[in-house]
Amino acid sequence: DEFSLSKSIKITIGTKVLHNVYTGVEIQPSGRIALNVDNKNTLWASVSRAVRTPSRVDVDYFSPSAPQPPTTPSVAGGSNFISEKVLAYELGYRVQPNGKSTFSLSTFYNVYRDIYSLEPLRGTQTYVILNGTEGKSWGAEFSGTYQLHKNWRLRGGYTWFDKKLTVKPGHVFDPSYLSNDAQNQFLLQSMCELPLHIHLDVIGRYLDYLPATVVTAKVPAYSTFDIRIAYTIKIIEVSIVGQNLSTRKHVEFNALSIPRSFYAKMTVRL
Repeated sequence: DEFSLSKSIKITIGTKVLHNVYTGVEIQPSGRIALNVDNKNTLWASVSRAVRTPSRVDVDYFSPSAPQPPTTPSVAGGSNFISEKVLAYELGYRVQPNGKSTFSLSTFYNVYRDIYSLEPLRGTQTYVILNGTEGKSWGAEFSGTYQLHKNWRLRGGYTWFDKKLTVKPGHVFDPSYLSNDAQNQFLLQSMCELPLHIHLDVIGRYLDYLPATVVTAKVPAYSTFDIRIAYTIKIIEVSIVGQNLSTRKHVEFNALSIPRSFYAKMTVRL
């Protein structure tokens, strides 16, 4: 629901109510307040609660499925696994200095509870899925758009992210590889409408390195770009897209290499 405290202050509150067979009813409330300082500047803040409910893998999984010698490690779902929870806080500022540009800055702080862990079952080679991790994450995002020309628009952004995950008392799981994210990310996009119904979009991005963990290797930082050229006439659009064009291939996660690629597409809008 949304209501106004004054002409410049608006409050939005709401909630999601979910039901699942493992944990029953889960409530996810949220609230947001926005202050329109004037017609160009807006401040806002929000707080919300979200959950990830257990899946069948979390509760019923077992591997390997075929009988194995007693010394073979195995992984089992946890019958007592409960929903993972996050409490998210955000604070932001948006400004539109003129009709050509818009900029926004937001910060966030998240508190995680009852996060996934894999714990050894005493006296066996079996590891059980439990909720033995907790932690926090924080960061900031900056984004902006600028209309260089009536047919040419630029969009850019930067994200800084950091986190700290720890083991809950009584647990031994190493959570370092969970949510292995780049600390710095940059994005720059150019969207241009050329003569003869031709559209040219270019997206460049940079991602910081991913540190090594107990189960993943270090992934170097990389930068690359995509290009899309489209021709539109009436209800038909034909486009050619090239992705990851800066190098023949690059690594994005662990040993997974993403190659340079191209494809064509035709869209008919009825």
